[in-house]
Amino acid sequence: MTELQRRWAAFHQRPFPGLTGAEVPDRVDLVSLDSFAAGCVDSVAGGASLGPDHLAVLGRCREELEAVLPHLGGEARAYFAELAWLVREAL
Repeated sequence: MTELQRRWAAFHQRPFPGLTGAEVPDRVDLVSLDSFAAGCVDSVAGGASLGPDHLAVLGRCREELEAVLPHLGGEARAYFAELAWLVREAL
């Protein structure tokens, strides 16, 4: 099992963190970001190759994660920091 697969399996068991609107920068939908990123990471962890469209989606997810992380704290920060690591590895 690769590091990506191991960490993805652990991450996949984590609950989505509780968030308040004050933590979320304008125009970033963290639920959608989580969903899009998770779908792509799951494919890569399962051994699939991503096509250009999925790589573009994952690249946008990485950019949004980098933008949002400084604004998050506590469990939300830990959750999205791990998701950011998974996205970088999947790319």
